[in-house]
Amino acid sequence: FSFLTGILDTLLDSFGKGRIEPYAVKYTELLKEYKSIVLQIRDLSLQPSSKNGRKEYLEYAIKEINDAAFADDEEEQLTELNRKFKRIESDLGLLTEADELLSGEDDSGYSVSDRIRSASVLCEKLASKDDSYRDIADKLKSLAEESAELSSRVNDLATSVDYSKEKADEVTARLGLIYDLKAKYSCANLADVLKFARDAADELETMKDSSRKLAELRKVRSEAEGKLLDASEALTA
Repeated sequence: FSFLTGILDTLLDSFGKGRIEPYAVKYTELLKEYKSIVLQIRDLSLQPSSKNGRKEYLEYAIKEINDAAFADDEEEQLTELNRKFKRIESDLGLLTEADELLSGEDDSGYSVSDRIRSASVLCEKLASKDDSYRDIADKLKSLAEESAELSSRVNDLATSVDYSKEKADEVTARLGLIYDLKAKYSCANLADVLKFARDAADELETMKDSSRKLAELRKVRSEAEGKLLDASEALTA
């Protein structure tokens, strides 16, 4: 550019500054404009392979996050549900074990309640012959009745707990997905993951705008080249 300016100064001195100066000024302005366009095109065209890689990464991230269709407060809701299911699972495990101890049968086919009832029957026979056994017989009879009732109540509790393993597994899987995305995109929480997707979409749109801008600049450059050619012809006519 400075070289061309020097040539213009030489021409002005050689052919009469006053006569061709307007054409030289016009040419200089067009050349400056052309140089600006070329520089903008160069900047927008830098490292196309890197830009393509970034574009693919952004598109993948946006799709992965949007496909999950998270609600804004879903992480908090899922975390609370997960705690609830863990608590229920623990309670259900204890109730099931208690029910098994009370109702489960041994190798002889007897449960705890069956054995207490059998012992009660035997002591009742003793009490019918000897009144000194009456107290223990009555207590065993009462215990047999209570053990049967308790066994039934524990069984009812164990089978009526509002718990769905399928739903619990869905919550666990959903939380796992959130944790994976937080780790993948270096986010502290789900809100940051959703913000990452929004920011990625904005950046992608900016990149698309850059592509459109580049196409427009190339068109403008072609027009500027034509104007420069006309100005150079007018300058040397």
